[in-house]
Amino acid sequence: MTITVSALRRIPPPEPTGQLVITVGGSPEPIVATLLGLRPAQVFAVVSAQSADVWDRAWTAYRRLDPAAQEANVQMCEVPAHDWAAVTGALAAADLAVPWDLGYAGGSPTMSAGAFDVWWAAHQDESTAGAWYVAEAGDVLMRHDGCFVELSDVLRGRRLTLADFVEMHGMTPANIDRRPERWQPHHVEASPQAVRRALRNLTPEIVNADYEKAHQAASLVVIDALSLIAARGEADVYSRKTVLTHGEPSARIDIDIVVIRGMSAAFLRPATYGRNQREPKRRLRWATGTLKEELFDLAGIARQVGGLHAKAALVTLNPTFRGRNPQVAALWADFGPAVLPERLTSDAEDPVAPLPNVTAFALEELLDALRECEFDDPVESCGDLTRWVLGVTE
Repeated sequence: MTITVSALRRIPPPEPTGQLVITVGGSPEPIVATLLGLRPAQVFAVVSAQSADVWDRAWTAYRRLDPAAQEANVQMCEVPAHDWAAVTGALAAADLAVPWDLGYAGGSPTMSAGAFDVWWAAHQDESTAGAWYVAEAGDVLMRHDGCFVELSDVLRGRRLTLADFVEMHGMTPANIDRRPERWQPHHVEASPQAVRRALRNLTPEIVNADYEKAHQAASLVVIDALSLIAARGEADVYSRKTVLTHGEPSARIDIDIVVIRGMSAAFLRPATYGRNQREPKRRLRWATGTLKEELFDLAGIARQVGGLHAKAALVTLNPTFRGRNPQVAALWADFGPAVLPERLTSDAEDPVAPLPNVTAFALEELLDALRECEFDDPVESCGDLTRWVLGVTE
Protein backbone atom coordinates (compact mmCIF):
# COMPACT_ATOMS: atom_id res chain seq x y z
CA MET A 1 0.00 0.00 0.00
CA THR A 2 1.29 3.46 -0.90
CA ILE A 3 0.20 6.39 1.21
CA THR A 4 -0.80 9.35 -0.95
CA VAL A 5 -2.05 12.52 0.71
CA SER A 6 -3.14 14.99 -1.96
CA ALA A 7 -5.55 17.06 0.14
CA LEU A 8 -7.54 16.81 3.32
CA ARG A 9 -10.99 15.42 2.64
CA ARG A 10 -13.95 15.18 4.99
CA ILE A 11 -15.74 11.84 4.99
CA PRO A 12 -18.71 10.44 6.94
CA PRO A 13 -18.05 8.10 9.86
CA PRO A 14 -16.88 4.74 8.46
CA GLU A 15 -18.76 1.49 8.83
CA PRO A 16 -17.94 -0.41 12.05
CA THR A 17 -14.51 -1.96 11.77
CA GLY A 18 -13.70 -5.60 12.43
CA GLN A 19 -10.56 -5.33 14.52
CA LEU A 20 -8.90 -2.30 16.09
CA VAL A 21 -5.52 -2.00 17.77
CA ILE A 22 -5.39 1.08 19.97
CA THR A 23 -2.52 2.60 21.95
CA VAL A 24 -3.50 4.16 25.26
CA GLY A 25 -1.89 7.11 27.01
CA GLY A 26 -2.83 9.44 29.83
CA SER A 27 -5.88 11.08 28.22
CA PRO A 28 -9.16 9.17 27.79
CA GLU A 29 -10.80 11.55 25.27
CA PRO A 30 -8.82 10.45 22.16
CA ILE A 31 -9.50 6.81 23.06
CA VAL A 32 -13.26 7.37 23.40
CA ALA A 33 -13.33 9.43 20.19
CA THR A 34 -11.53 6.69 18.23
CA LEU A 35 -13.79 3.95 19.59
CA LEU A 36 -16.95 5.95 18.81
CA GLY A 37 -15.69 6.72 15.31
CA LEU A 38 -14.70 3.15 14.37
CA ARG A 39 -17.05 1.04 16.58
CA PRO A 40 -14.86 -2.09 16.46
CA ALA A 41 -16.09 -5.64 16.95
CA GLN A 42 -12.70 -6.62 18.43
CA VAL A 43 -10.28 -4.43 20.33
CA PHE A 44 -6.64 -5.02 21.21
CA ALA A 45 -5.54 -2.30 23.63
CA VAL A 46 -1.83 -1.60 24.11
CA VAL A 47 -1.34 0.06 27.50
CA SER A 48 1.51 0.89 29.85
CA ALA A 49 1.57 0.52 33.61
CA GLN A 50 0.63 4.20 33.85
CA SER A 51 -2.30 4.06 31.42
CA ALA A 52 -4.06 0.80 32.28
CA ASP A 53 -6.59 2.58 34.50
CA VAL A 54 -7.12 5.20 31.77
CA TRP A 55 -8.13 2.40 29.40
CA ASP A 56 -10.62 1.04 31.94
CA ARG A 57 -12.26 4.46 32.36
CA ALA A 58 -12.29 5.16 28.61
CA TRP A 59 -13.85 1.78 27.82
CA THR A 60 -16.49 2.32 30.51
CA ALA A 61 -17.37 5.71 29.00
CA TYR A 62 -17.55 4.19 25.51
CA ARG A 63 -19.86 1.41 26.66
CA ARG A 64 -22.14 4.00 28.24
CA LEU A 65 -22.28 6.04 25.01
CA ASP A 66 -22.61 3.19 22.49
CA PRO A 67 -24.69 0.09 23.33
CA ALA A 68 -22.95 -1.84 20.53
CA ALA A 69 -19.80 -1.89 22.66
CA GLN A 70 -21.41 -4.49 24.92
CA GLU A 71 -20.83 -7.11 22.19
CA ALA A 72 -17.18 -6.26 21.47
CA ASN A 73 -14.38 -8.69 22.27
CA VAL A 74 -11.63 -6.88 24.20
CA GLN A 75 -8.02 -7.87 24.87
CA MET A 76 -5.39 -5.80 26.63
CA CYS A 77 -1.61 -6.03 26.60
CA GLU A 78 0.66 -4.08 28.97
CA VAL A 79 4.09 -3.01 27.69
CA PRO A 80 6.82 -0.64 28.93
CA ALA A 81 5.91 2.79 27.55
CA HIS A 82 9.33 3.48 26.01
CA ASP A 83 10.41 0.02 24.83
CA TRP A 84 10.13 -0.26 21.03
CA ALA A 85 10.90 -3.98 20.96
CA ALA A 86 8.25 -4.71 23.60
CA VAL A 87 5.58 -2.80 21.66
CA THR A 88 6.32 -4.38 18.29
CA GLY A 89 6.83 -7.79 19.87
CA ALA A 90 3.47 -7.65 21.64
CA LEU A 91 1.66 -6.88 18.38
CA ALA A 92 3.55 -9.60 16.52
CA ALA A 93 2.61 -12.12 19.22
CA ALA A 94 -1.05 -11.09 19.06
CA ASP A 95 -1.33 -12.80 15.65
CA LEU A 96 -3.68 -10.14 14.29
CA ALA A 97 -5.71 -11.05 11.22
CA VAL A 98 -5.11 -8.64 8.33
CA PRO A 99 -6.72 -6.19 7.72
CA TRP A 100 -6.92 -4.40 11.05
CA ASP A 101 -7.30 -0.73 11.87
CA LEU A 102 -5.00 1.21 14.16
CA GLY A 103 -5.83 4.00 16.56
CA TYR A 104 -2.61 5.65 17.68
CA ALA A 105 -3.80 8.87 19.32
CA GLY A 106 -2.70 7.78 22.79
CA GLY A 107 0.39 6.36 24.44
CA SER A 108 4.02 7.42 24.38
CA PRO A 109 5.68 8.33 21.06
CA THR A 110 7.39 4.93 21.20
CA MET A 111 4.07 3.12 21.58
CA SER A 112 2.38 5.08 18.78
CA ALA A 113 5.28 4.88 16.33
CA GLY A 114 5.96 1.22 17.06
CA ALA A 115 2.32 0.30 16.51
CA PHE A 116 2.22 2.29 13.27
CA ASP A 117 5.39 0.53 12.06
CA VAL A 118 3.77 -2.88 12.61
CA TRP A 119 0.51 -1.75 10.99
CA TRP A 120 2.35 -0.37 7.95
CA ALA A 121 4.41 -3.55 7.48
CA ALA A 122 1.26 -5.70 7.66
CA HIS A 123 -0.73 -3.65 5.15
CA GLN A 124 1.65 -3.02 2.24
CA ASP A 125 -0.75 -4.77 -0.12
CA GLU A 126 -3.98 -3.94 1.71
CA SER A 127 -5.88 -0.73 1.03
CA THR A 128 -8.99 -1.18 3.16
CA ALA A 129 -7.40 -0.66 6.59
CA GLY A 130 -6.75 2.72 8.17
CA ALA A 131 -4.47 4.20 10.82
CA TRP A 132 -6.31 6.87 12.78
CA TYR A 133 -5.39 9.58 15.26
CA VAL A 134 -7.20 12.49 16.88
CA ALA A 135 -6.00 15.88 15.63
CA GLU A 136 -4.26 18.15 18.11
CA ALA A 137 -7.28 20.44 18.40
CA GLY A 138 -9.30 17.42 19.54
CA ASP A 139 -12.17 17.91 17.07
CA VAL A 140 -11.21 15.68 14.12
CA LEU A 141 -10.48 11.96 13.69
CA MET A 142 -7.76 11.81 11.02
CA ARG A 143 -6.89 8.86 8.78
CA HIS A 144 -3.37 8.24 7.49
CA ASP A 145 -4.28 9.25 3.91
CA GLY A 146 -5.65 12.70 4.76
CA CYS A 147 -9.32 11.76 5.06
CA PHE A 148 -10.94 12.92 8.27
CA VAL A 149 -14.15 12.56 10.23
CA GLU A 150 -15.52 15.48 12.24
CA LEU A 151 -16.11 14.46 15.84
CA SER A 152 -19.42 16.29 15.66
CA ASP A 153 -20.45 13.63 13.10
CA VAL A 154 -19.14 10.85 15.33
CA LEU A 155 -21.06 12.17 18.33
CA ARG A 156 -24.30 12.95 16.53
CA GLY A 157 -27.11 11.94 18.86
CA ARG A 158 -24.75 11.58 21.83
CA ARG A 159 -23.94 14.33 24.33
CA LEU A 160 -21.20 13.95 26.87
CA THR A 161 -21.95 15.46 30.27
CA LEU A 162 -19.78 16.95 32.98
CA ALA A 163 -20.31 13.70 34.92
CA ASP A 164 -18.78 11.81 31.96
CA PHE A 165 -15.68 14.01 32.04
CA VAL A 166 -15.34 13.68 35.82
CA GLU A 167 -15.57 9.88 35.68
CA MET A 168 -13.27 9.58 32.65
CA HIS A 169 -10.57 11.42 34.58
CA GLY A 170 -10.84 9.27 37.69
CA MET A 171 -12.77 11.63 39.93
CA THR A 172 -15.99 11.47 41.91
CA PRO A 173 -18.49 14.09 43.04
CA ALA A 174 -18.00 15.36 46.58
CA ASN A 175 -20.69 14.46 49.11
CA ILE A 176 -22.34 17.86 48.75
CA ASP A 177 -22.66 17.33 44.98
CA ARG A 178 -23.94 13.77 44.76
CA ARG A 179 -27.60 14.61 44.14
CA PRO A 180 -28.42 13.79 40.47
CA GLU A 181 -30.28 17.07 39.92
CA ARG A 182 -27.07 18.99 40.62
CA TRP A 183 -25.48 17.39 37.56
CA GLN A 184 -28.05 18.65 35.08
CA PRO A 185 -27.07 21.41 32.61
CA HIS A 186 -28.00 24.93 33.63
CA HIS A 187 -31.25 26.21 32.18
CA VAL A 188 -31.91 29.92 31.75
CA GLU A 189 -35.26 31.54 31.00
CA ALA A 190 -34.12 35.16 30.92
CA SER A 191 -33.58 36.96 27.63
CA PRO A 192 -30.16 38.14 26.46
CA GLN A 193 -31.31 41.72 27.03
CA ALA A 194 -32.30 41.00 30.64
CA VAL A 195 -29.03 39.23 31.38
CA ARG A 196 -27.11 42.11 29.82
CA ARG A 197 -28.86 44.56 32.15
CA ALA A 198 -28.07 42.37 35.14
CA LEU A 199 -24.38 42.30 34.18
CA ARG A 200 -24.24 46.08 33.95
CA ASN A 201 -25.85 46.38 37.38
CA LEU A 202 -23.13 44.18 38.86
CA THR A 203 -20.35 46.74 38.48
CA PRO A 204 -21.03 48.87 41.58
CA GLU A 205 -21.86 45.77 43.62
CA ILE A 206 -18.56 44.12 42.70
CA VAL A 207 -16.56 47.20 43.62
CA ASN A 208 -18.28 47.74 46.97
CA ALA A 209 -18.83 44.16 48.17
CA ASP A 210 -16.43 41.76 49.78
CA TYR A 211 -14.93 39.10 47.54
CA GLU A 212 -17.24 36.19 48.39
CA LYS A 213 -20.42 38.20 47.95
CA ALA A 214 -19.21 39.75 44.72
CA HIS A 215 -18.05 36.43 43.28
CA GLN A 216 -21.33 34.66 44.11
CA ALA A 217 -23.45 37.42 42.57
CA ALA A 218 -21.29 37.56 39.46
CA SER A 219 -21.26 33.80 38.98
CA LEU A 220 -25.05 33.56 38.92
CA VAL A 221 -25.36 36.16 36.16
CA VAL A 222 -22.36 34.95 34.14
CA ILE A 223 -23.74 31.38 34.15
CA ASP A 224 -26.97 32.71 32.61
CA ALA A 225 -24.99 34.65 30.01
CA LEU A 226 -22.82 31.69 29.02
CA SER A 227 -25.88 29.42 28.83
CA LEU A 228 -27.41 31.71 26.22
CA ILE A 229 -24.16 31.71 24.23
CA ALA A 230 -23.66 27.94 24.52
CA ALA A 231 -27.20 27.20 23.32
CA ARG A 232 -26.20 28.54 19.91
CA GLY A 233 -23.79 25.65 19.39
CA GLU A 234 -25.49 22.66 21.02
CA ALA A 235 -23.35 23.04 24.12
CA ASP A 236 -24.30 22.65 27.78
CA VAL A 237 -23.29 24.81 30.73
CA TYR A 238 -22.79 23.46 34.24
CA SER A 239 -22.61 25.66 37.31
CA ARG A 240 -20.36 25.30 40.35
CA LYS A 241 -19.44 21.72 41.25
CA THR A 242 -17.02 20.12 43.68
CA VAL A 243 -15.21 16.89 42.81
CA LEU A 244 -12.70 14.67 44.56
CA THR A 245 -9.68 13.03 42.99
CA HIS A 246 -8.97 9.36 43.67
CA GLY A 247 -5.71 10.16 45.41
CA GLU A 248 -5.01 9.46 49.07
CA PRO A 249 -6.07 11.62 50.72
CA SER A 250 -8.58 12.79 48.12
CA ALA A 251 -7.98 16.31 46.87
CA ARG A 252 -10.94 18.62 46.48
CA ILE A 253 -11.36 20.58 43.25
CA ASP A 254 -13.90 23.38 42.92
CA ILE A 255 -15.19 24.03 39.40
CA ASP A 256 -16.81 27.39 38.70
CA ILE A 257 -18.44 27.13 35.26
CA VAL A 258 -17.97 24.52 32.53
CA VAL A 259 -19.18 24.54 28.94
CA ILE A 260 -19.31 21.03 27.45
CA ARG A 261 -19.50 20.79 23.66
CA GLY A 262 -18.90 17.45 22.01
CA MET A 263 -15.72 16.05 23.52
CA SER A 264 -14.30 19.41 24.56
CA ALA A 265 -14.65 21.27 27.84
CA ALA A 266 -14.20 25.00 28.41
CA PHE A 267 -13.72 26.09 32.01
CA LEU A 268 -14.54 29.69 32.93
CA ARG A 269 -14.33 31.75 36.09
CA PRO A 270 -15.67 35.23 36.79
CA ALA A 271 -12.73 37.28 38.03
CA THR A 272 -14.05 39.67 40.68
CA TYR A 273 -12.17 41.74 43.24
CA GLY A 274 -13.95 43.54 46.10
CA ARG A 275 -12.76 46.46 48.17
CA ASN A 276 -9.42 46.27 49.88
CA GLN A 277 -10.29 46.27 53.59
CA ARG A 278 -7.11 48.17 54.45
CA GLU A 279 -7.91 50.85 51.88
CA PRO A 280 -11.74 51.03 51.90
CA LYS A 281 -11.91 54.16 49.74
CA ARG A 282 -9.85 52.64 46.94
CA ARG A 283 -11.59 50.99 43.98
CA LEU A 284 -9.66 47.77 43.62
CA ARG A 285 -8.91 46.89 39.99
CA TRP A 286 -7.41 43.71 38.66
CA ALA A 287 -3.73 43.86 37.89
CA THR A 288 -1.52 41.66 35.72
CA GLY A 289 -0.20 39.56 38.61
CA THR A 290 -3.60 38.70 40.09
CA LEU A 291 -4.98 37.89 36.65
CA LYS A 292 -2.10 35.54 35.87
CA GLU A 293 -2.38 33.78 39.24
CA GLU A 294 -6.10 33.07 38.81
CA LEU A 295 -5.67 32.08 35.18
CA PHE A 296 -2.96 29.53 35.94
CA ASP A 297 -5.02 28.08 38.79
CA LEU A 298 -8.03 27.68 36.49
CA ALA A 299 -5.87 26.18 33.73
CA GLY A 300 -4.67 23.51 36.17
CA ILE A 301 -8.24 22.61 37.09
CA ALA A 302 -9.22 22.46 33.41
CA ARG A 303 -6.38 20.06 32.64
CA GLN A 304 -7.29 17.75 35.55
CA VAL A 305 -11.01 17.55 34.85
CA GLY A 306 -11.22 18.17 31.11
CA GLY A 307 -8.09 16.57 29.68
CA LEU A 308 -5.38 17.72 27.29
CA HIS A 309 -7.69 19.75 25.07
CA ALA A 310 -9.59 21.55 27.83
CA LYS A 311 -9.66 25.34 27.71
CA ALA A 312 -9.61 27.90 30.50
CA ALA A 313 -10.66 31.53 30.54
CA LEU A 314 -11.32 34.27 33.06
CA VAL A 315 -14.07 36.82 32.53
CA THR A 316 -12.91 39.99 34.30
CA LEU A 317 -15.84 42.01 35.62
CA ASN A 318 -13.93 44.76 37.44
CA PRO A 319 -12.78 48.04 35.90
CA THR A 320 -9.64 47.47 33.90
CA PHE A 321 -6.21 48.46 35.14
CA ARG A 322 -4.83 51.41 33.13
CA GLY A 323 -7.09 50.46 30.26
CA ARG A 324 -5.47 47.10 29.66
CA ASN A 325 -7.47 44.46 27.89
CA PRO A 326 -7.16 41.21 29.92
CA GLN A 327 -5.97 39.27 26.87
CA VAL A 328 -3.05 41.67 26.49
CA ALA A 329 -2.27 41.56 30.18
CA ALA A 330 -2.24 37.75 30.19
CA LEU A 331 0.30 37.73 27.37
CA TRP A 332 2.33 40.50 28.97
CA ALA A 333 2.48 38.56 32.24
CA ASP A 334 4.00 35.56 30.46
CA PHE A 335 6.43 37.19 28.06
CA GLY A 336 7.38 40.50 29.68
CA PRO A 337 6.65 44.12 28.91
CA ALA A 338 9.07 44.26 25.97
CA VAL A 339 6.66 42.24 23.80
CA LEU A 340 3.74 44.65 23.60
CA PRO A 341 4.70 47.78 25.52
CA GLU A 342 2.87 50.19 23.26
CA ARG A 343 -0.31 48.10 23.31
CA LEU A 344 -1.01 48.40 27.04
CA THR A 345 -2.66 51.83 27.04
CA SER A 346 -6.34 52.56 26.69
CA ASP A 347 -5.95 54.45 23.39
CA ALA A 348 -4.04 51.64 21.65
CA GLU A 349 -5.77 49.28 19.27
CA ASP A 350 -5.70 45.78 20.71
CA PRO A 351 -4.42 43.27 18.10
CA VAL A 352 -4.28 40.23 20.37
CA ALA A 353 -6.51 37.26 19.60
CA PRO A 354 -7.36 34.85 22.45
CA LEU A 355 -4.85 32.11 23.05
CA PRO A 356 -6.10 28.65 22.02
CA ASN A 357 -6.46 27.12 25.46
CA VAL A 358 -5.81 29.81 28.08
CA THR A 359 -7.08 33.38 27.83
CA ALA A 360 -9.10 36.11 29.51
CA PHE A 361 -12.05 38.24 28.43
CA ALA A 362 -13.39 41.58 29.59
CA LEU A 363 -16.94 42.40 30.69
CA GLU A 364 -17.49 44.33 27.46
CA GLU A 365 -16.84 41.20 25.42
CA LEU A 366 -19.44 39.25 27.39
CA LEU A 367 -21.95 42.06 26.82
CA ASP A 368 -21.17 42.01 23.10
CA ALA A 369 -21.68 38.23 22.98
CA LEU A 370 -25.13 38.65 24.54
CA ARG A 371 -25.94 41.30 21.97
CA GLU A 372 -24.96 38.81 19.25
CA CYS A 373 -27.36 36.30 20.80
CA GLU A 374 -30.15 38.83 20.88
CA PHE A 375 -29.79 39.66 17.19
CA ASP A 376 -28.92 36.08 16.20
CA ASP A 377 -25.70 37.10 14.44
CA PRO A 378 -23.99 34.29 12.45
CA VAL A 379 -21.64 32.52 14.82
CA GLU A 380 -18.77 32.61 12.31
CA SER A 381 -18.81 36.42 12.33
CA CYS A 382 -19.24 36.81 16.11
CA GLY A 383 -16.63 38.11 18.52
CA ASP A 384 -13.80 36.24 20.19
CA LEU A 385 -15.72 35.15 23.28
CA THR A 386 -18.61 33.52 21.39
CA ARG A 387 -16.22 31.77 19.02
CA TRP A 388 -14.01 30.60 21.90
CA VAL A 389 -16.90 29.14 23.88
CA LEU A 390 -18.34 27.33 20.86
CA GLY A 391 -14.99 26.12 19.54
CA VAL A 392 -15.35 27.94 16.21
CA THR A 393 -12.04 28.24 14.34
CA GLU A 394 -11.04 29.94 11.11
